[in-house]
Amino acid sequence: MRKFLSILYLVIFSSVTAISFADAPTSAPATQSAAQTSVVKRGSLSLEVDAQGAFDPVDPFEVRLRPKAYTGEMTINAIVPNGAVVKKGAVLLEIDPAPMKRALAAAQNEMLAAEATQIRAETDAKVAEQSDLLALYQQQEYVKEAEESVKWFEKVDGPQMLKMLDLNTEQAKNQMDDGQDELAQLQKMYKSEELTNATADIVVKRAIRQVDLSKTVYNLTKALSNKLRTANYPRAKQRVDEGLESAHQQFTLFEASQLQGKVLRQTGLASVRAATETVKLKLDDLTADSEKFIVRAPSDGIVGYGQIVNGAWSGADARVLRPGERLSGSTVVMTLYRPGRLRVALELPEVKFFAIAPGQKASIQPTAFPELKYEGMCDVVPRTGGSSGNFPLTISTGDLDTRLAPGMKAQVHMVVPLVENVLLVPVGAVSDSSVSIKIADKIESRHVLTGRSDGKSIEILSGLHEGDEVLSQAKSKTE
Repeated sequence: MRKFLSILYLVIFSSVTAISFADAPTSAPATQSAAQTSVVKRGSLSLEVDAQGAFDPVDPFEVRLRPKAYTGEMTINAIVPNGAVVKKGAVLLEIDPAPMKRALAAAQNEMLAAEATQIRAETDAKVAEQSDLLALYQQQEYVKEAEESVKWFEKVDGPQMLKMLDLNTEQAKNQMDDGQDELAQLQKMYKSEELTNATADIVVKRAIRQVDLSKTVYNLTKALSNKLRTANYPRAKQRVDEGLESAHQQFTLFEASQLQGKVLRQTGLASVRAATETVKLKLDDLTADSEKFIVRAPSDGIVGYGQIVNGAWSGADARVLRPGERLSGSTVVMTLYRPGRLRVALELPEVKFFAIAPGQKASIQPTAFPELKYEGMCDVVPRTGGSSGNFPLTISTGDLDTRLAPGMKAQVHMVVPLVENVLLVPVGAVSDSSVSIKIADKIESRHVLTGRSDGKSIEILSGLHEGDEVLSQAKSKTE
């Protein structure tokens, strides 16, 4: 009887073993022999990913007061309760407008003053330009007059001066010569005529005195003419030339000064306009900020205080979000989300994350409602690390049960295909990039290059061939 039971046990064990190998998937790396060996076969690898995620809202509306110009206090006038269901256009948050109105009034007054300053600066600049044109015309005329003075001196005044000197000298000489001729004639005339000696002496003496005077005048005129020609004329010409040079120098300085004045006016006017533009931008920003003091719902939805990131709520404290309390302009006050419009957010280790391609299908089961099951699709996400070296992944699910809310947990399962039609061996068959291969009755160590693994089987890239028989548990090099 005992022998019969032993035989029956062996038959049942053999049948179960045969069924197990027969039912094994085609992707199994190899069958295991009684000698604890596996045959290298071709198959496929897939990675099963099981992880916990959390529901995130799709396109949430975050209420965050970030004024551009307003720096005053922001006191809550009204706020919807946490978890409230609201309709599109409903007031979510209202801030006391009184401080903003005061800031706007001050900015408007500042704008009026800036505009008046700009008008004055532009008017002054316009008048200065006209004044510059008049001054430029006057300077040009001054230079023109100096140039004409040189031309007149060279063509008229200078030659006439020299000519007058010659004429005066010549006239004095003629007078002297005429007096001498007259004296000679008088001497002849009075000598031949029967006149009294007294009369002759009077006439002759008068003529002699006149001749002497003419000689003196001639000598003086000649000396003066020489002085005017050699001294006064060159100085007169020099004064005219220097006047032209001075006019040119003054015009050059005038142009530089005028250019400097123009640049200073332009920079000053630009500064005034920039200041006006700054004031205008401030006023525009304050006006835009004032419009943010009443926040309305852009769509129907549910309000949650704070911000949700990767399935976790954070930020706001319901105890301080009530009328009369003040807000800061940096945090998210509340988040409006649409029921059913959720997705799943989770983080995965890099080995699993980089095995998943966008569009990978995933099974999703809400933890709170295990009877609900959804199929999702992995989104395209940046390949950047998240917390603790993990990588964030989001899964789109479409419309979900409206009972689900952001922050609720979900179980995620994915079967990720890795490679197909590759050589596979059990993971334990590889040790230190080597396998123990059975050849006839001998066991040899062989170096192999491995690829991906699903945790049970591993891909062999080189070193083995299909049909090779290896030890399912490799021997270490120290054995």
